[in-house]
Amino acid sequence: RGALFCSDAFDFCVERVAVMSARDVATLMYETGRHGLRARHYGDAALNRACELLQEMSRDEVMRAWQGSLRVCRDRAEWYLKALPRIRNELDQLTTPQLLLALRAAKEVRQRDQ
Repeated sequence: RGALFCSDAFDFCVERVAVMSARDVATLMYETGRHGLRARHYGDAALNRACELLQEMSRDEVMRAWQGSLRVCRDRAEWYLKALPRIRNELDQLTTPQLLLALRAAKEVRQRDQ
């Protein structure tokens, strides 16, 4: 897969997360998830901003951030619970891969609460 991990790029983004657009924060969340545990703390740093900008994100941006947080979704249940009403209202517009992401996160968050 050849993904390069550049901590300087993530550091740069996290330092400026407060002024990032909704699309940029969604992409940052996705990229931190794509790089796994070594980038988890960068995603944690962007989580509050992602929650703030949730209503400004398009459905695809919400799902991109959703996908990036999936690996650690039990720890980021706050994000999923805030995004849930938005996604629930748009279930009929989700693609099949997006529906599978939604189901997987719902299962993980539900198991966390049990």
